Amino acid sequence: MKVVVTGGSGFLGSHVVNGLIAEGHDVFVIDHFKRDRQRFVHPEAKLFKYNVGHEDVAGILKDIGPDIIIHLAAQISVTKSLANPIFDVEENVMNGLHLLEAGRKAGVKKVIFSSSGGAIYGDYPVFPTPELDSVKPLSPYGIGKLMFEHILRHYHEQYGISAISLRFANLYGPHQQVIRPHGEGAVVPLFLEKMLVTGEPLTVFGDGTSSRDFVYVEDAVDAVMRAVNTPAAFLLVNIGTGEETTMNDLLALFTEIHGKAHPIVREPFRVGEVRHSVLTNALAKEKLGWEPRMPLKEGLKKTYDWFKNAFGKEV
Repeated sequence: MKVVVTGGSGFLGSHVVNGLIAEGHDVFVIDHFKRDRQRFVHPEAKLFKYNVGHEDVAGILKDIGPDIIIHLAAQISVTKSLANPIFDVEENVMNGLHLLEAGRKAGVKKVIFSSSGGAIYGDYPVFPTPELDSVKPLSPYGIGKLMFEHILRHYHEQYGISAISLRFANLYGPHQQVIRPHGEGAVVPLFLEKMLVTGEPLTVFGDGTSSRDFVYVEDAVDAVMRAVNTPAAFLLVNIGTGEETTMNDLLALFTEIHGKAHPIVREPFRVGEVRHSVLTNALAKEKLGWEPRMPLKEGLKKTYDWFKNAFGKEV
């Protein structure tokens, strides 16, 4: 099949492209290459250096005639979405809508979307949290993810395009890096950069009891590949381990892997940040045949080794 992957040279996208090519698909990557980060380009994928909302993307998709679009490109900083909600909506909703409309006109049959369980559900009092229809996101980022899911539902009902939204927990693994120039990003690469590159203290917001559900990138890719091969018409599904890891737990694991304690500083909780996010995966097992395989400690060690080899310094 012809598969377009937006954000296909970034963290999750590069691994997804590897998986698709290994299965024999024709892969086309749309990625703007604007962030100050290392990119990962598979030599067998056709690369187009564009933002997904660029007017030229419609012509690109028309020429390709894709069977599937895997939409991973996004503005991913919760903090930035709070500081500039208009930009977040432009990047995560409007650009996605331009992509979807161009895909519709190009005859796309299925769209797979990288959504966010934690950001959409907010601080829901029950966790592990199941798939919910009534949710209260705490940030424009979460609102945008939810809004695009509604748009996908409309395109399915109006035009018959199949759509699967994968509500990921916190992803981590090789190829994940800190977002520049803002210093934002997921906690794992933030911790690794300070331990292995800058030597700065690790920042912990609150007392360290806030918690997340960590999913290794290879498990996330497995979920995407199963979504590619699942004939679901419309599906919203959590991709999580169901296991809670506090920031204090994460610090302890990294201390063990690093071989020594690293200095930490504690700051107040940030507005818009979810304090606890853990997702059920029963529906993923039922509909996709998916379940996580990578133990957290082993996945963190693999990520630590990759980051050290790619960026590490004597600190």
